[in-house]
Amino acid sequence: MSIISESKKTIERNGFKLETSLILDNTPVSLVNSMRRALLSNIPIVTFDDTWDSNPENRLINIIKNTSSLHNEFVSHRLSLIPLNMNNDHLKVISKFDKMKSLRTYKFKNLDNVPKFKLHIKNNNETRIKKNTLDFIEITSNDLIVLASDDDDISMPSIDTFIKPDSFTGDYIPINILKPNILEDDQGEELELIAKPRPGIGLINSRYTPVGTVSYSFVTDDDLAETIFNDKIEYENKERIDKELAEYTESEILSLKKSYNVLDKHRVYFKNRNGEATRFNLRVESIGFLDSEQLIFDSIETLKVMLSDIKNCFVFENDSNNDLIININSKINIDENPNTLGGYIFTLINENHTIGNLITEYSKLLYCLDEPLDYKLYNYVNYRMPHPLTEEIEINFNFVDTLSTIDKVNIYNNLSNKFINSIKSIDYQHYNEVYEKNLYIMIFIKTVQFIIKDLNNLSQQWTSLTGIDEKSYHTEESDEYYDKFNNLMDISINDMLNPVYAPTSPTYQPTSPTYQPTSPTYQPTSPTYQPT
Repeated sequence: MSIISESKKTIERNGFKLETSLILDNTPVSLVNSMRRALLSNIPIVTFDDTWDSNPENRLINIIKNTSSLHNEFVSHRLSLIPLNMNNDHLKVISKFDKMKSLRTYKFKNLDNVPKFKLHIKNNNETRIKKNTLDFIEITSNDLIVLASDDDDISMPSIDTFIKPDSFTGDYIPINILKPNILEDDQGEELELIAKPRPGIGLINSRYTPVGTVSYSFVTDDDLAETIFNDKIEYENKERIDKELAEYTESEILSLKKSYNVLDKHRVYFKNRNGEATRFNLRVESIGFLDSEQLIFDSIETLKVMLSDIKNCFVFENDSNNDLIININSKINIDENPNTLGGYIFTLINENHTIGNLITEYSKLLYCLDEPLDYKLYNYVNYRMPHPLTEEIEINFNFVDTLSTIDKVNIYNNLSNKFINSIKSIDYQHYNEVYEKNLYIMIFIKTVQFIIKDLNNLSQQWTSLTGIDEKSYHTEESDEYYDKFNNLMDISINDMLNPVYAPTSPTYQPTSPTYQPTSPTYQPTSPTYQPT
C-alpha cells in the first residue's frame, strides 16, 4: 500500500490549497471509499448552527431585527453555510468517546476563546456613504464583527481570520441586500443579528461537510489497454482476410482507436488476481474550512479514531481461575447467528457503511479469500445495515468447516496470551461456545488492528509528502487508547498454526512467509494483492 509521490497535485489559489489529487496504489477499494465517506461525514467542523429554538437565548443564530425581503429562516440558513476558517486557535475542537451514548462527541477546546459574530446594518445615507453606493447595500461575510463570547476584555482578531474571501473571485460571501426607503431615509431596510459557532460533523448536518467534490476513480492500465486494442485489431484483420476483405486502413484503425478510447479503454484498469481494482485516483476539493491536504490527513486519522473507539469497547480480564473474560461496551452486541449457517453476528451501534464495509472487506482479504493474506478462517463474511435511517450495522462471520477444534484451540491460546500475559491455556476437550465466541472477538479485534496499521502507513507517507503531522482537531484520549492491542501485529494466524511457532520462546521471531514483510504474499509486489 503506497501513495505514488509524483502523482500528488495541489491547486492553490490566493494562498489557500483548494484541491488535491493523488494516486493510491495497492490499496483496497474499501479503504479508499471509507476515506471518501469520512471526508463527507466524519471530520469535525465549526460553523453556524441555524437550528430553531423557541427560547432566543438558546439560538446560536439570533436575529434581533430583520426588515429585509428575506425572512429570518432564509437568512439563518445562508449564515449556516458560510465556511469558517478553522486554521486558528479560537475554533479548535476536542473530541471524546462517550461510553454511555456509544458515540464520539465534539466540543470547543477552550470555550472562553470562542468568538461570537455580530451584524447590524441599516440602509440609510450614512451607511451608503461608507459602502460607496447610492441605493442598494449588499451585506457580505466581511460585514460581520468579531466579539468575545463573554469577556469583553478579551481581544479578538479581525473577521479575515475566520472568513476568507472566495478563492476564485476574491469577493466575500453575499448574505443579503438591503433596499433604501425613498420617502424616509431612516426607515431603510435593516438587519441585526448575533451568531455563535458550534462544532459538528457532516453525518449530523451537511452544513458541517468540509468538501465540495470528493471522488475516486480507477486508474487505467494504459499498457494493457494498448495491448488489448492491438490484439483486437489483429483478430478482426484475420477475420476480414478469411472473408476475403481488405485489412483495416490506417485511417480506419485511427477511427476505431478513438472509439475504443471513449467507450472501452477505461474498463481496463489495474487489478489484482481477484479482479479487484487496486490503483485509484483520489480527488479532494475543499470549500474553505480546511485546506485540501489537511483534509486528506484528517480523513485517515479520523478513520483511525473511529476504529480505535471500536477496539476499546472490549476490555480483557482474567477471573480467579485465570480464565479469559471479555467485557463489551454497549456499542457492540454479539449474538449467535440464528440461521443454519451458524457463526456470530457483531452489531455495531452508531456506525454505518463507512466502518461496516471496511471491516468486512478486510476480513475477507485476510481470512476469507481462496488465497488470503493470512489464513483461510471464514466461510463467509458479510454485513448489512438493517434500516437506512438507523446508524447500526450487522457483520456476520462464519468459520470454515475445515477449521478443526485443535486449530481453534491453538489460535485461541496464542491470541489470548497477546491480550493478557500468562492467561490459562485451554485444551480441545474443554473448548465450548464461550471460547468460540471469544475467538471470534479476538480475530475481529485483530482485523481492526490490521486496518489501523495500514492507515498508519498511509498517514506516515502523507506526512512525508506534505509535512502535515497533526489532525485539525484534538482528542481527549491518551496514546495508550490508540496503541491498545498493537502487539497483535507481532504474529499472524498462519504463524500460530505453523509448527515452527513457539510462543514461550524468548528468542522467537515470526518465520512465516505469509506474514513477514519480506513475504511475497504480503508485500505490495505480491501476485495476490498487486495489480495485474
